[in-house]
Amino acid sequence: MKIITILFCLLVLGCFAHGSNADLVATCLIREAGGKGECMASVMHVISNRAKVNSVDSYVKVITKPWQFESIHNQNHAAIIAKAKRHPRWNEAQSLVNQALSNELPWTAAKSATHFFNPKLVMPKWAAKMKFIARIGGHDFYRGK
Repeated sequence: MKIITILFCLLVLGCFAHGSNADLVATCLIREAGGKGECMASVMHVISNRAKVNSVDSYVKVITKPWQFESIHNQNHAAIIAKAKRHPRWNEAQSLVNQALSNELPWTAAKSATHFFNPKLVMPKWAAKMKFIARIGGHDFYRGK
């Protein structure tokens, strides 16, 4: 099973051989979820689910797609990674990325979600066309109906 997981990581997800890609995904978790544990895990589920649903071969392609993850889009990646590494929950964010790559993400109520947003900041039009899943860490999580 470990060999299959490693091959899956290397071939399908474009594994993070140099570390910087994994760091960018962990940075996305910190920035999108504010470093809140269950919310970070839920955002990781969204990233993973989008990769699967859209047949995208890496988490980095999911989070760097224009207009998808605002905290990453049009940002200086080196600068935001350096700042995220100082966050007290950085190790937890990295661990969640590794768990996702191993298909071992912890369960959250948003496990099946493909979208999320902070309703205090925005109310996207697409939300009306989707199924509400859960509110976690101040974020609303959705999936297609």
